Parts: sequence; structure tokens; C-alpha cells
Amino acid sequence: MQGWRDKIRLRIKSALALSQETLLGQLNPLIRGWANHYRHGAAKRTFDKLDGFVFRQLWRWTKKRHPDKSATWKQRKYFSATKGIFSVRLTKDKGKSQVLTLYRAASTRIRRHIKIRGAANPYDPDYTRYFDIRLNRRRWPQNAGYGQTSRAQNATRKVAHWLQDAAACPYQGAPV
Repeated sequence: MQGWRDKIRLRIKSALALSQETLLGQLNPLIRGWANHYRHGAAKRTFDKLDGFVFRQLWRWTKKRHPDKSATWKQRKYFSATKGIFSVRLTKDKGKSQVLTLYRAASTRIRRHIKIRGAANPYDPDYTRYFDIRLNRRRWPQNAGYGQTSRAQNATRKVAHWLQDAAACPYQGAPV
């Protein structure tokens, strides 16, 4: 965690001349990537602490960038687009505005990893039901779509394919 803090601190310190939009473009992938990597084992409390650390670093960045301005001016300029979160309002073509917000690590859903039973084999027909239940319990939204086969169908297809092709030894023809 300390290495990640050092990386964020260095990124913010070196971005004194960058625009708010560019700084957000650099910080968001770092924070999102770290949070997604550790979402299986990290606690929400740790993510909250890291969000607080990022907030303090960004407040220090605004103080260095505008030393003569008041705190309320800095708050209005850098933290007012979305209720106290570091953000910028962008105006796109035809007058449409868009808000670019700092990604909060605490907003990442924590998903615990469930270990597979030691004896479970995805190619063994006895464990087909076990893997069907396991896959249906963990549905990933990006895998749902039209024209795609479900994971359970793919698992059944793998088992059937294995039973057809690998059921006999290729050298002696004896059953495996």
C-alpha cells in the first residue's frame, strides 16, 4: 500500500502545471486498477483510508496551485461539480456538459474469492452440477449478451468433448 501511495503522491506533485482534466485522466486508471486488483481481499476501511489520502494530496495540489485564493474558492473551483469529490465540468460540442469525476476506491464492490473443492474436476461428469451451480452463482454482467452461449453450456460442451476424444489412451486404446 505504501508503494501505491508513493506513486499517487509523485503523480500529483509532478502535475502542478497540468489541467484538472489531465490530472483526472492520469489518476483514475491508477486508482481503478489498484482497487480492482485488491477487491478480492482488501477491506472497505482500507479503500476509505486511501480515498482520504488522495483527497489530502489533491487539496495540497490546489493549495500549491493557487496559494493566494481562499479555501472556499478552491472548494468551489475543484470540488463542487459533484458534492465534494474532485471533479471538473467539461463542455462538449453543441453545449452539452459532462462531469469528469475522480474514481473513489471505496465505490469498488468487494467480491470474495470462493475456492474450488480440491477433488473437483471440470472434466469429470460427476462434478458437472457442482460447476453449474458455481458458475450460475457468479454471473458477470459483461458476459451476458445476445448470441452468446452461457458458461454452463460451454462447460457441458467441454466435458462432452473430453469424454469423446480423451476417453481412450492414444497409444494402446485402453479406456482412461
